[in-house]
Amino acid sequence: MKEWKLVRFCPIAEASHTTHNIGQTPLVPTKVIMLANTQTGLFFTTTDIDMKKHKRNTILNEFKDTYIRLFKAKEISIFTIVVDSDDYEDISRFIAGFKKKLMRAGLKPYGHIWIRDVGAIKFERHCHVAIVTDRCNAEQYNRLFKRKKHHKYNVQLCLNVDGFNGYLKDKELYGANRQRSFGRSRIFSKPDITGSNAA
Repeated sequence: MKEWKLVRFCPIAEASHTTHNIGQTPLVPTKVIMLANTQTGLFFTTTDIDMKKHKRNTILNEFKDTYIRLFKAKEISIFTIVVDSDDYEDISRFIAGFKKKLMRAGLKPYGHIWIRDVGAIKFERHCHVAIVTDRCNAEQYNRLFKRKKHHKYNVQLCLNVDGFNGYLKDKELYGANRQRSFGRSRIFSKPDITGSNAA
């Protein structure tokens, strides 16, 4: 978006700010935004919500591009987690605790992403979280999750990065007032695999 600059924006008349106060319904556009391309001079009109979706999808693409080759080479594992937002309102705290759990099992965490969502199955308000780690074997996974019940979140190993990525791109944006709809780790780091081109 560096080649685009803001020309003007205007509020959408009578936009509802009450629909997302508790994060139960999708965020609605509140501004129409006009941008100009600094190279071509062409104008482009969008909304604040469409710009947020574009940013979210850019993060998802970067996550996939960073890890898909290592994933296909079975050098890493990706944990996909659905977290009950009523029990974990602060998703950053959940991610920090989950990473500590992984590290105690000998799994080093790398990058992560998270996205808020609302659904009718199990958790109404929830977050989708993906955390990349060293390759997790069956014994490690079973010791961490299979023999214990986790009522506040569901966890599994990702089997298809493209499918997971596409599923999240189709989501609407959710979030209570002044609450972020998605986030990521500061960097998407990778394991130092000797003899590979992963670095």
